[in-house]
Amino acid sequence: MCSSSTKLQGTKRKKLKETESTIELGERVAKVSMYTISNCPVCRKTKEFFRARGIPFDFIDYDLASESEQNKIAAEMMEGTGNIGFPFVRIGEVVVIGFNPERFKQLLKSEEL
Repeated sequence: MCSSSTKLQGTKRKKLKETESTIELGERVAKVSMYTISNCPVCRKTKEFFRARGIPFDFIDYDLASESEQNKIAAEMMEGTGNIGFPFVRIGEVVVIGFNPERFKQLLKSEEL
């Protein structure tokens, strides 16, 4: 897991954000979204997990976001989990912090969505 203490680069690059997506799970639809750090190897691994399985997701690279957007993201993280950590993955209404493929698979099949 990449921690919030990861040094964020001062240079702002264009914010990357994929198109909002959902996956079909029977009759339910689960939105998969995440907050990541652009140079975080664990974040890249998490994105690759979903891409390799053809599961669409959207993401925002926290370090490339504006300061106001970073503040909003940090507040959302703290409100939902009491922690700030990357990658911050939301599958439906459930949050997973870090790379946890077994939990991802479980949530994609579960009624918790």
